[in-house]
Amino acid sequence: MEYALLKLAALVIFFTFILPVLKFYIQAKVKEQKKIQRNKPICFTELKALKEIYEKERKPYYLEARAIFNSLCKQGKMHHEDIVLFRKLLEDSVGSYIQEYKGYKFENEYNRIYVYLKNWHIDVSQWEQIINYLNEIYESEKAIEQN
Repeated sequence: MEYALLKLAALVIFFTFILPVLKFYIQAKVKEQKKIQRNKPICFTELKALKEIYEKERKPYYLEARAIFNSLCKQGKMHHEDIVLFRKLLEDSVGSYIQEYKGYKFENEYNRIYVYLKNWHIDVSQWEQIINYLNEIYESEKAIEQN
């Protein structure tokens, strides 16, 4: 009987004091591991490989999109609604990497768009969507001018 009471007392002590301490310790370790993974630096070879891919495959799309966007802005064909929709398209293209810009202070919407355009994580199909969107704006403005 005394042995059973001793076991019961040990379980009560375990669940009330030791288990919460263990839970806190485990949560702290998990949080620390996540922080390490987030701040894990990219090694030079990975960075070089990413840059080569970007230079070969994606930079021509970036240059084309940037040139069209510059042209539309200089000609005054990018209206506020177009800029907001374009920014949302870019945010969708950047995806979860948008968190990298959380603390960044943008001067204006144009600055935000140029920064998003430079993101390495936009893939080729998304670049094609971006360029098609800009070309649609350009063509619709041409049609409005002709009428």
